[in-house]
Amino acid sequence: MELTVDVLSCHSWLQPQDYWIKELEDIEAKEKDSKAVFECEYSKPNARIHWYKNKLEIFQGHKYNFVSEEGEIKLIINRIAMEDQGKYVVTADDKSCSAYLTISGKM
Repeated sequence: MELTVDVLSCHSWLQPQDYWIKELEDIEAKEKDSKAVFECEYSKPNARIHWYKNKLEIFQGHKYNFVSEEGEIKLIINRIAMEDQGKYVVTADDKSCSAYLTISGKM
């Protein structure tokens, strides 16, 4: 008696998990500085990006400029004032990272 076994092979093509290549870092600025810049890098260049300050979403305009090119992501905060101090969070799709901006009095 001869036994023959056919093996059915199944390949599952898993997408690699997206991740932060470089996370945000805390920064310090002086009141009245012209700008402060948060920088990070994400593995998926076309991810949907959102920025938050102290849990409230912020939007591009005179105060905030958003830059996102080839996975490099920047938040530029213009005309630094004491009220800019706080926790900033960036989300890319469903992943987030955060850092603090600390403001010292003008010198």
